[in-house]
Order: sequence, then structure tokens, then C-alpha cells
Amino acid sequence: MATETEVSCKRCGSSLVYEDCEICPACGWYEEFDPGCPFCHGVGTCPVCLSSAEWCQANPLPGREDVARSTPEEHEYEVPGR
Repeated sequence: MATETEVSCKRCGSSLVYEDCEICPACGWYEEFDPGCPFCHGVGTCPVCLSSAEWCQANPLPGREDVARSTPEEHEYEVPGR
């Protein structure tokens, strides 16, 4: 059986997407991503929680009050028939 991986916000459980890092170009790294970037760590993309910042902050999952918004959490699922 094959598996698929989904990513969600570890704080609130909402869906999560990856967007291009806007900090590297601001630092002058147009050709390459900056390995020292505090946001993308040189990967070039940053995780973003799809819920509003206000909702995510106000609705953490139990025990995750100290987890930062947009922290990725991966979930693996078995996909039948693949």
C-alpha cells in the first residue's frame, strides 16, 4: 500500500501551505536562497497556516499552547489501491 503525506499547522491543526520566501530577496539573495535565513533556512519556501493569525493564536490544540503558528506537522496516510 502506498502512503501520502499531508502537512498541517501543529498549533491549531489547520491546513498549511508553503509559500516562496520573501526574506531572502529582501536580503539581496536573488540568485540563491540564503542558508542563514531565519525564515526558510535556505530552502526557499516558508510554511504558512491557512487560518488567520488571530484564529490560530486563539484556538491551539490541547497541549500545544506554546507551539508557534505555522509550525509544520506531517501526517502519513495509507492509500489503498496504489
